[in-house]
Amino acid sequence: MRIRFYILAAIVLLNLSLTAQSPQLETAVSATEPGWVSKTLWYVPNRVMDLLDVFRLRVKVGPGLGAGARFTDAFSFYAGEQYTTYVGLPGPRQQPVFPAFGGYEQKKGLVILGLDASDDMPNPPHYEFSEIGASAHLLFFGVDAGVSLVEFKDFVDGWFGKDSSGDDFPRSEKPAPLPGGGVLRPFPADLTFPVEEKPPTFSRIHDRLDYLQDNVPLLLQGQMRSLDWTLTDPSMIMEEQPPVTNLRLSLFVETISGPDTTVSVDPDIKIRVELPNFENSLSVFIQSSYDEDLPGTDIDQRDDKGWSFGARRQMEKWNISSDVGIHTKWPPELFARTAWKPHWQISDWNCGFEFRLFWENEDGFGIYNQLQAFHWLGQQDRWLFRSLTAGKYSESTKGYEWQQTCNLGYIFKLKDEKRRRGNVGVNDILDGASLNLSVFGSDEVMDKYRSTVACRKCIYGDFVVIQLEPGLEWSDENDWTTQYRLDAGMILLF
Repeated sequence: MRIRFYILAAIVLLNLSLTAQSPQLETAVSATEPGWVSKTLWYVPNRVMDLLDVFRLRVKVGPGLGAGARFTDAFSFYAGEQYTTYVGLPGPRQQPVFPAFGGYEQKKGLVILGLDASDDMPNPPHYEFSEIGASAHLLFFGVDAGVSLVEFKDFVDGWFGKDSSGDDFPRSEKPAPLPGGGVLRPFPADLTFPVEEKPPTFSRIHDRLDYLQDNVPLLLQGQMRSLDWTLTDPSMIMEEQPPVTNLRLSLFVETISGPDTTVSVDPDIKIRVELPNFENSLSVFIQSSYDEDLPGTDIDQRDDKGWSFGARRQMEKWNISSDVGIHTKWPPELFARTAWKPHWQISDWNCGFEFRLFWENEDGFGIYNQLQAFHWLGQQDRWLFRSLTAGKYSESTKGYEWQQTCNLGYIFKLKDEKRRRGNVGVNDILDGASLNLSVFGSDEVMDKYRSTVACRKCIYGDFVVIQLEPGLEWSDENDWTTQYRLDAGMILLF
């Protein structure tokens, strides 16, 4: 107890002395290099402060509404507006001389994949680049939590006399105060794929959306080019980084009535970008949905709701792709899969088949099969009929699980009209409506029926799409009673 008391007392005294120091003392400190006696006296307080730098856990009070998630600055998201007072663990100090356990914070705008479309504020959150965490604010209360990998390294290095972050005391000079700004610090300029400079403020939500639509693909393209060149021998660099064309972000809310009414929220992201010079067109993918589930699996019944990061090798000549990666559940789970996806056309039918073998270090091996057939109808090719048959078997499933779905849709507008009469997916559709009928089962038993009507409408450019899908459901699990369901969401198509 005495040791804890001395440490806390030392921190309080250091805080008082640093906040009340005079200009003469600051000048004296900057004029002399600290000696070994000063470094020794500061050794334990510096280790305590380095440990505090690792964690951010702020409780916030004030008007606002917003939510965010981050896996370093490069994969960070935020949407909202808030003006708050906070208390708690402050997170990385960066330039302030001592960690403040309370203060003010303002955020307003959007952040998608590390591109900051927020307004400059006098007291932004000042995240450290490597922080991993999440934040949420509802009306008058919120929380912001995270950990910094860089500051954890600085904490470990500090015990061996190395100051990786350059924040140990005593200091030869006082750092300048951190400026105001947006939610994130600006990324270094990329001359090959220049991102438009963020304006201090955005007058309309449309301006934010335009800025994100134009610059997110460029930012991601530049980051992947840097990664590709880092992993490749300079003498083997021959190809330019291709544009980002496979990027989708969505947020869906699913409500199902019945004996146990459920409301589930599903933030979904899918990214696939190529590394053309590394191992002959290896690609990197990030997705929050789980590929080994049947397409019609409800959010709350998915095997894994975590994110997946991996690398993909595409053998286009054979229609074969192979993936290896990791699911970000706890503990993390390794996975590998190989898929064969041939496509062919029979008269007016577009057909596609998939045979996938997969392995996970917890659930073991499994097999996934899928057969799709498309047929365009009508003189103007507005109507589309689709049949999908999918099945899955693994060491963790109860027998062979399967699904049969039929869709009849009327498509007003496609993102790429050149693909009309071709094999299109739901996320190629900007405006349209469809009737969907599905049957689910295991082995030879049917245990669920579903009927829904889906409506999609593009509300801004070819970028922002909303979708509503009301319907009915009957399942053996709920004694075949009628359940009402509604899936509602917003999709960003880059």
